[in-house]
Amino acid sequence: MSKEHVYPRWLRTNFGEVESVTTLMQVADGPIKRGAPEVPFDATVQSVCQVCNNGWMSRLELDVQPLVTSMLRMVELKLAIHERRSLAAWIFKTVLMLQEQVRAEVPLIPQSHYSQLFMQHEPPSAARIWLCSLDEPLSADLVVVRSFGQRLMYSGESFRGMEQGVLFYGYSISLGPLMTCILGNTQGSFVPNRAMALIGEPMASLWPLAESKDLVWPPKSTVSKLGGFNGVHSLMFMQ
Repeated sequence: MSKEHVYPRWLRTNFGEVESVTTLMQVADGPIKRGAPEVPFDATVQSVCQVCNNGWMSRLELDVQPLVTSMLRMVELKLAIHERRSLAAWIFKTVLMLQEQVRAEVPLIPQSHYSQLFMQHEPPSAARIWLCSLDEPLSADLVVVRSFGQRLMYSGESFRGMEQGVLFYGYSISLGPLMTCILGNTQGSFVPNRAMALIGEPMASLWPLAESKDLVWPPKSTVSKLGGFNGVHSLMFMQ
């Protein structure tokens, strides 16, 4: 196995010398597990085979670097479908590396979802990914890199058509002004469009791909009125 950066080192050029952060992960109703504090762009995990790391994963980084850099600088963009696919794969790959970094006894994301990403080079069909923007400029003086993940159980009353007791995982990540939320079903393919039900316009749907709809960045409004990062994560995953 070879080392893979949790957050790619090229992100450092956008933030400067960022202070260390702690990754938080909560499994079921148990205690929050904290990863060791590290400078985010130096943190690595030894969980990826060398062929993947030097092959499709390396190409993925090259594909998304100019796109993510422009998004962090709030450049107005209209993302083509191939850009959305690459960005969604990169976000989901980052979530998997965050899970590897924390090394929870009971992983949030099942092995089958790893396999789908590594074999198909795109997120699993049982996952949804959204984007939104925060009122946070790029600055080395702020805690600009955050993540929080947890296991979820929705009752049959939460969303019609879903069996009671289905387990999901929810993850939120922020990089400066860019925030993304990931919701995945660990037991099937049904994933509710929770962002649209609870939040609406500030959340842009990235995955699954919608060929008939353009994805414009940045969104028309930020999520500041919803309480920023903590408020959006709470609305999405803690109700």
